[in-house]
Amino acid sequence: MPACRLCLLAAGLLLGLLLFTPISATGTDAEKPGECPQLEPITDCVLECTLDKDCADNRKCCQAGCSSVCSKPNGPSEGELSGTDTKLSETGTTTQSAGLDHTTKPPGGQVSTKPPAVTREGLGVREKQGTCPSVDIPKLGLCEDQCQVDSQCSGNMKCCRNGCGKMACTTPKF
Repeated sequence: MPACRLCLLAAGLLLGLLLFTPISATGTDAEKPGECPQLEPITDCVLECTLDKDCADNRKCCQAGCSSVCSKPNGPSEGELSGTDTKLSETGTTTQSAGLDHTTKPPGGQVSTKPPAVTREGLGVREKQGTCPSVDIPKLGLCEDQCQVDSQCSGNMKCCRNGCGKMACTTPKF
């Protein structure tokens, strides 16, 4: 008799899970176009998303070390770009147009595999030099964003994730 009660309880729990689990429409779990860029590892293991559908607009859910973050995907390969406006600088820079990032090669020069600057969130704001310091998990910061991009920080300070997973102005490592 007790085994039967356990079976009924298990069946009830299973039925409850099935009834209250949202059913997604066909195609909503589909992977968004493009490929995730090579991201620097984020040391505080932030779980911003699990699937592409968790990210706004055309952003994809990409791995950054132990973290999963929404990021702008790499666009189509060269030659597939149409209707875009590429700007060339003397040193070879990454420019943005039509929502795609591409690297241009300076005349007679070589392109570095390291991008000269990263554009965040399509705002056209260049990141400052240096890298964000690693964050010790026990050392927590303020649990609210204090900045979104480096230009919002004074001097050479960078906008980095703090121990709480939020963004704060921090002294960079060089």
